[in-house]
Amino acid sequence: MAFGWLPNKEALSYHSFFLLLLGEFRYRAEEIKRRYGKNKLRLRKLKLDFEVAMHISLSPLFILEGKFKSLHIPDTLIFVLGCMFHFSQAVNRKVQGAGLATAYLYEVSFTKFVRILCAISFLPLNEVAISVSELADYVFTDIKSPDLLAKLDSFKIQVLEYFRTY
Repeated sequence: MAFGWLPNKEALSYHSFFLLLLGEFRYRAEEIKRRYGKNKLRLRKLKLDFEVAMHISLSPLFILEGKFKSLHIPDTLIFVLGCMFHFSQAVNRKVQGAGLATAYLYEVSFTKFVRILCAISFLPLNEVAISVSELADYVFTDIKSPDLLAKLDSFKIQVLEYFRTY
């Protein structure tokens, strides 16, 4: 288990930390082999907060094929686990940043959309794209104000576009 306290939330800081961590795995492999009798040290899981910069910093270090495959540790598949709490916080910040906090409280179909959006974090990585495509067809059924409906549709497009490019 490794923890890192970094000076900021920039991709360069995360990338540097992951490079140091991977280097430490290589460096300590023989010591662990002697101590625990294992042939090599294996990184199997990464549990990460939902910080976009952190996930972006992983891209140069791992190949994404439904799972992350290490470029630096041969024959290693790494399962990246997110944190539902931090993901929900990020979605909530997007809702508030778009000025839709009141709509979230009072418009049932928008509340449902945001909850479905948060539930995507429970899906296997290879099913996220399918679910995002299906969510693009979501209709806000109880919205009477054309202006609010336009704002919600714009928010939906913006948020789902993020998932498509990520």
